[in-house]
Amino acid sequence: MIGLFKTAVIHRLGPWTSFEAVEYKTLEWVDWFNHQRLLEPIGNFPPAEAEANYNAALENLKMAASDSSNPPSGKPSTVQFMS
Repeated sequence: MIGLFKTAVIHRLGPWTSFEAVEYKTLEWVDWFNHQRLLEPIGNFPPAEAEANYNAALENLKMAASDSSNPPSGKPSTVQFMS
């Protein structure tokens, strides 16, 4: 990732006039990398959006697992074997 950053920002946009200019451009690039870049392996979503979707799905599973409106029946469950 550091090589990608150096190629995309540091070398391409230099020479730099100050440390603050490099720092600001670094923050812009990190924001783009996490919030705007589309990542194909996760469905062409930005990584931050994919992480938010994942966390929301986990929260839904937790809520479903703790739903007390459907208590267990007390009957043993059946196991199906594939032949």
